[in-house]
Amino acid sequence: MTKPSSARSLALGAIDRVEEPNGGQRAEARDAGRRCHQACRRLTQPHRERGDSASPEQVLAAARDFSEHRAQIWPNVEAKRLEVHERGDTWAVVTEGTMVVGVFWERCRYDWSEPTQLTATVIESNVFKPGSSWQLQATPRDGAGSIVATTVLRDYRHGFKGTFARSVNHLGGKRLFGWFLRRALAAIEKTPTDGGRTA
Repeated sequence: MTKPSSARSLALGAIDRVEEPNGGQRAEARDAGRRCHQACRRLTQPHRERGDSASPEQVLAAARDFSEHRAQIWPNVEAKRLEVHERGDTWAVVTEGTMVVGVFWERCRYDWSEPTQLTATVIESNVFKPGSSWQLQATPRDGAGSIVATTVLRDYRHGFKGTFARSVNHLGGKRLFGWFLRRALAAIEKTPTDGGRTA
């Protein structure tokens, strides 16, 4: 006959064995929810456009032009909110901003060490988390002009501005980035060729 204390120990052991898988499942569910939350806060948007007359060199030169002329090319830049902090031969640290719902700003490290592309990585921003990025690639198109592709990776900060930007980009990011790139290319094509501004 099993002693009461032994029976109780066996029963508790059985309960532990039953509950352990459920605990593991709960942990997996928590991890899945955390991954889903992170994914929902992160947006990756690839986009591709054709430049009818602007060469890849012109497009890339405009992307690394940090003079006041930049505000005439890129819709999200205001000249008064543009500041170059440091610059090297193939990189620059720049703060840019514009009015949306209040001022949206970001300080990025731009890198153009690769001959056909430029990447801007967020160092600090009131909208995006550090590590968010924007990449532009420009390659020749058959005949004339260029093929321009952008990839935007945004991880949004907590708070009103980050939440607002995330909502807008999730609802209409594809159209927004398409408009952004088409407008920039149209402005580049209207800019007189002067060997490529890099001020």
